[in-house]
Amino acid sequence: MFRPAPRALWLGVWLTLASLIVAAVVQPLWWVIAAGWLVLLLAMVLDAARAIPGASLWMDIDAPPALYIGEDDPLVLTFSTEAARAPTFLRTAPDVRGPVEDLPTLSDTFRPETGLTLEYRVRPTARGQVSLPVVHLGWLGPLQLIERRRVIKTHWRVAVIPNVRAVQRDAVQLRTLAQDFGAKVQRIVGSGSEFQALMEFQPGHESRHIDWKHSARHRKLLVKDMQVERNHQIILAHDCGYLMREPIEGVPKLDHAINAALKLAWVGFSTGDNIGLYAFADRPQMFIAPRGGKQAFAPLRLATQDIGYVSRETNFTLGLSALNQRIGRRSLIVLFTDFTDTITAELLMENVAALTRKHIVVFAVPKEPFADTYLDWKPEGLNDATRAVVAETYANERRVVFDRLRRLGVEVLEVPPQGFSTALLNTYLSVKERSLL
Repeated sequence: MFRPAPRALWLGVWLTLASLIVAAVVQPLWWVIAAGWLVLLLAMVLDAARAIPGASLWMDIDAPPALYIGEDDPLVLTFSTEAARAPTFLRTAPDVRGPVEDLPTLSDTFRPETGLTLEYRVRPTARGQVSLPVVHLGWLGPLQLIERRRVIKTHWRVAVIPNVRAVQRDAVQLRTLAQDFGAKVQRIVGSGSEFQALMEFQPGHESRHIDWKHSARHRKLLVKDMQVERNHQIILAHDCGYLMREPIEGVPKLDHAINAALKLAWVGFSTGDNIGLYAFADRPQMFIAPRGGKQAFAPLRLATQDIGYVSRETNFTLGLSALNQRIGRRSLIVLFTDFTDTITAELLMENVAALTRKHIVVFAVPKEPFADTYLDWKPEGLNDATRAVVAETYANERRVVFDRLRRLGVEVLEVPPQGFSTALLNTYLSVKERSLL
């Protein structure tokens, strides 16, 4: 496909103006204008003939086998040809489809002898499938009078998965945490619930850990060395209703929760705990029974890819009662959910209270920044003052609900996305260290 390039269009505009002037003033010189139009048309035909043939332009795609939500990944397009032509200006416009930010149009000089490599940064905004059905190309002839166009079809398609790269990147730190809490004997006396050994009393040991019976028998003070109990049961419960679809920093709250849950699962499997997965919205969506061992991490990660985004309101009564019926053993339930109104909060607290009679519950939600933004904002008009009042009301209502949850014995966690995973891990390890399970 051909079309006039900007240079040809400008030349046509100047020839048209000259034609009008000649027609009005110097009519006998019309043949000069006609010759000018003929030369321009012949030059455009020659330029089209000397341009790189579309059939001889090849494109290769180099991209990762999967994309991780919330992170940039390279998409490299490499162009080459065997046609012996002069360097030209190549413009590319990938038509990417799926939950991903739009890719810009890039242009650069294409030299047939060396080819051209263009790198795009692909940033997914949700889980799903990303594809590149076509790439639109445009390049100029040697005289830059004609632009040749071509559409290259591709079969490139990849899945957008939860951000396990963050788990892999932090694997050393997470492994250290795992070793400190359950995978090896604790160095801190009395920090667990399983007896390990007797040690001679040293300055700094707490007197409540002294074993008086054995101390009397051996005629010296002995203390109990305890280690953190393993084989706890952890349930990662994800609310995938419409409130969890709201984005924070370009990523849905549900995916922030899944990323944090995967980090917790990695540490949990490393410490010997059993991890299960549950998802619900207007009805239960998925339940994976708790399993242990590091080999269980991969199936759990694959299962999180199937947690869908639901556009309906969450039914806490049905979802949490179904979860309560599925788990018999005392467990740590990490509930990733959110609320916006007091009616929803009442239903949430009523059903969480039923869970706390037997289980330890952690209420975890990524914190939205807008309330703090308007609370710290100095109002400059009526609209700003209205926003500040709404933000303060919103914050106060959430504070009341969180206080009531804490009185029920729930560990409440509302932290911005940057520190959400770390805060969740600290809460999990704190529960284990305090032997609440």
